[in-house]
Amino acid sequence: MIGKMETIFNPRIIENKDWATILFLLSFVLIVFVKTRYSQKFFIYLDLFYSDKYFKLYNKSEYVSSLFNILLYIVQIIVISFIIILVLNQYNICSKNNGIVYLQIITSLFVFSMAKYFIEKIISIIFEVDKTVDTFNHFKMSYRSFFTLFMFPIVIVLFYNNTNKIIIFILLAIIITYNTITYINI
Repeated sequence: MIGKMETIFNPRIIENKDWATILFLLSFVLIVFVKTRYSQKFFIYLDLFYSDKYFKLYNKSEYVSSLFNILLYIVQIIVISFIIILVLNQYNICSKNNGIVYLQIITSLFVFSMAKYFIEKIISIIFEVDKTVDTFNHFKMSYRSFFTLFMFPIVIVLFYNNTNKIIIFILLAIIITYNTITYINI
């Protein structure tokens, strides 16, 4: 007698990552929009790592609130929030697929950065150094947005793949090093 084969079904756990895909797609669309709408400025901006031509051409206080910078700031907030959730996931604080936690992170990051910006703005007006602070904020925002443009594909790969602590540690070391060099440069 031929033995009866028993089929055992193991549930396949598929976590919902649709929200992340939508945010990555939104970020990509924003980058493409900025590139097509401000193509000359964007290509000068991409030379920021080795040239200060961008700051020579676009270093006025009104450029901080330009659509170019606002859209890149949105991409920056999205990418940084993904980096934070990847770090939290690596240290088992939360799942990287938890959309609610991501929403809390992105909201907190946005509120914190806007509050910091407005406090700096108020203090700079009080001490009459608003032009200097605006220039500093423009430099800072430009360098961070520039960095997140290059981190964007790396974050996508890290989000959709399993990573280990060494890769996350290297990522954090790169971010800290870049921010330190940026502050020294500014």
